[in-house]
Amino acid sequence: MKKTIFLFGLLQFLFQIGFGQFEFDKDPFSFADTILKNGDYNVDLMAIDYPLETKLLMTKMTEAVSKDTAWFLKYMNENLKDSGKLKYDKRFGLSEVEYDKMQNGISEGKKYVKVGEETLNISNINADTLIRFKGSGYITTICSLTIDKKNKIIKYGNTVIPYKNEIHADDWTVIKAWNGHQFRFEEMNTTDLTKIMELKSKSYRLLIGKTQKSRRNYLNLEAKEIDNGRKPLDVEFAFFF
Repeated sequence: MKKTIFLFGLLQFLFQIGFGQFEFDKDPFSFADTILKNGDYNVDLMAIDYPLETKLLMTKMTEAVSKDTAWFLKYMNENLKDSGKLKYDKRFGLSEVEYDKMQNGISEGKKYVKVGEETLNISNINADTLIRFKGSGYITTICSLTIDKKNKIIKYGNTVIPYKNEIHADDWTVIKAWNGHQFRFEEMNTTDLTKIMELKSKSYRLLIGKTQKSRRNYLNLEAKEIDNGRKPLDVEFAFFF
């Protein structure tokens, strides 16, 4: 019994000092190279989901504010805080208690759920300096993503997505604890929500990582463009493999 307790304590200590843990590579392109190996993969498509009560309250509020979208956009423009929180108004169609409950459900109740499966092919070409992708079904558009390891450039179509930062997320995130790198490009001609129909914006994001406990590889891709109310490009998906 004492031997078992000792071994358990020793294992805990070894894991605390890093034994058996995934060694994080601070070079984002070297990191990508270790994650995105040649081969064919079955990937688990993931999406954020909310508690049923939260979704019902979101629907109720959407129906209420859609009756006067001009007012709602103006109200958001004047009252939306940097934190993403919006001051309550009775015209939301919810009581203040319901609104607080909805906000709490959005922030605390959300979770990642599997919504499907697809196949992914990763190929290292051009003397092993370029990573290309082919995907089935919902992730077909991943073929527009290229990673140039030699020149340290990531592109979606003709748009370069520059490197932004490392990510070391804890268990409070929807995908639990994970480490990785983020690439991001954003631009827009206005932040005035009342001019939404005049909005021209581009938003590209790539997350590449590995979960700490299950050691699963993770990829999240967003490529969105808005042009005067139209969406000529609207791509967003995330998966484990």
